[in-house]
Amino acid sequence: MGEYKLMDNMETAAQAVPVPEGPKLLMGVWALLEKTWSIYKDKLWLAIGILVTPVVLMTLASYVGQTGLLLIASVISLVAALIMFWAQGALVLLFLNRESDLSVKSAYKNAWPKYWSLLWVSILTTFITLGGFGLFVIPGLIFTVWFMFSMIVLMAEGERGIKALVKSREYVRNNFWPVVGRYLVIMILVLLAYIILGIITAGLTDSNIWSVILANLLMLFVIPALVIYQVLLYEDLKAAKGVVEVKEQAKTTYLLIGAAGWAFVIILALLATSLVMSVLGFILGGGLSNDEDLSGGLETPEIQINLPDGVQERLEQLISEEVVS
Repeated sequence: MGEYKLMDNMETAAQAVPVPEGPKLLMGVWALLEKTWSIYKDKLWLAIGILVTPVVLMTLASYVGQTGLLLIASVISLVAALIMFWAQGALVLLFLNRESDLSVKSAYKNAWPKYWSLLWVSILTTFITLGGFGLFVIPGLIFTVWFMFSMIVLMAEGERGIKALVKSREYVRNNFWPVVGRYLVIMILVLLAYIILGIITAGLTDSNIWSVILANLLMLFVIPALVIYQVLLYEDLKAAKGVVEVKEQAKTTYLLIGAAGWAFVIILALLATSLVMSVLGFILGGGLSNDEDLSGGLETPEIQINLPDGVQERLEQLISEEVVS
């Protein structure tokens, strides 16, 4: 009898010990699309209400530009872009809090305190990503994937500045190719929608302004789907990843890589300008005299970019990690 009781106690203790979980898998593409569609149907008109102001302003800017009033069109475009940042933040909040009854007004109101942080995160993302493209394209492509959730991290977790970018990268880390594959699917669907619209508008009108108007109207329906899809993917990555930490070293590294990329592009532009001016001067100056030849050839200056200590190694390490994963 005592033996049976001991066995029962051992079984109870074994059941009480938590079983370690394996890595959580991301939601499949089809499940992600189905969930996106479910939220889309429920929140579409609220999303359109959030987007209608910047989209109307963008359409107005296109129309004014067609009339030749370029300065006025530029001012309207700038205002539309600034409001669009606000609208995107409001959209993210709407879909993050999709179980609540947020209205258009309350979504905008709740997004406003983070407006300037949204602008700053966007500037940082653009600076570092374009700097990455300046370093022979591949780092720029990787940065585009790493930092695609930075705005959502800001709105969902309150992380500001470079910390939002690095945390986005941590969520994507070790899931780089699954994220790329899932995002390519939604982008292909969006591309197909615009191709179909282009075919339809080509048969209906020859006016460029009407094509622009219809393309902008399509944005009212496309942007909400993209934001929902991205929010769901972020939530899935966060659930799979758990708590992530942001290292101070990583924040400095990305800024240095971005700065190095911009420096490289600027140096290339200066060298190209110098080369073009030299060739033009040679041509306009009458070329070589009779007693000169090209036996020595044209000397091309060597281009050498020395990145700060450790940045080159860190960049190569980051790229190799994503290629392997």
